[in-house]
Amino acid sequence: MSRALVLVAGLLAVAAFAGASASALAPTALIPPQLQALEQKMEQLQISSERFSDVSRGYALGSPNSSTSGKPEHVIRTSLNGSALGEVSVSPAEGQLFINSKRRPSLIAIGSTTYRYRGHGKHSPGRRPWVRSQSPHESPAAQLLSMHGGGPFEVDAGGTGPFAGLINLLTTAVGPVSVDGPVPVQGQPTTEFTAAVEPRLLIKGITAQDIAGFNSDAPIETLHIFVTESGLPIRVVGFLQTQDLKTTTTVEILAVNIPVHVKPPPAREVVSVSRLRELASKGASSVEVVSTVG
Repeated sequence: MSRALVLVAGLLAVAAFAGASASALAPTALIPPQLQALEQKMEQLQISSERFSDVSRGYALGSPNSSTSGKPEHVIRTSLNGSALGEVSVSPAEGQLFINSKRRPSLIAIGSTTYRYRGHGKHSPGRRPWVRSQSPHESPAAQLLSMHGGGPFEVDAGGTGPFAGLINLLTTAVGPVSVDGPVPVQGQPTTEFTAAVEPRLLIKGITAQDIAGFNSDAPIETLHIFVTESGLPIRVVGFLQTQDLKTTTTVEILAVNIPVHVKPPPAREVVSVSRLRELASKGASSVEVVSTVG
């Protein structure tokens, strides 16, 4: 499972908020000068494409129903273990994601269109395994990159460049970010930094009361960031924990500025999400309406 999906799951498990401002975020003084200098390099990196891996381990707790008292009847533990290999081009905007070592992509994004693979099961009309949807926001390909940032529900905390999402997250640091020293990653020298962060501060729509509640609790995520001298965050390990969620996610950048070639699925194998909804509204109970990213 990608880090983006794990983080979304965690935030939804914690609460649903309806606007935060950058003034609620951490002061720059909490970021050590060494990391500030690397962040400036990070913002200036010219990256047209990226290949990355994403490994998650953890679980989420939830209840499918409630008793007459309003309390959950039982709690279900859902595994969030998974891995993904992705390659994305920013321009042209296209990318694909291979989940759990499968040779066939599970998700393809081209321009504003997303194709999600569901298989040839009986719930696929005409045995069409791919579901097509359109995004009204930024290209879905860019959103495959967990450190890209700029999603429709994320506060703009001032981060720019190809890793704006990571820079924004660091603005939510709770306490000073520590410098842990040199560590080799993929044969490259890096500097490791550790930060306790509060990603809920980046959700658009949170209130002053919400922020006060966050400040009274321990931060829900700890980041270990490994940055090369050029400013590339080659590895980011995140430990995310709430009352209903516990995950460890490791994102590694395997290559940058590499050729990316993505093809859409054959038209005969594609059904639109609007068509699925139309069938469902007509009472085709055997059709499962899927949710889509974007």
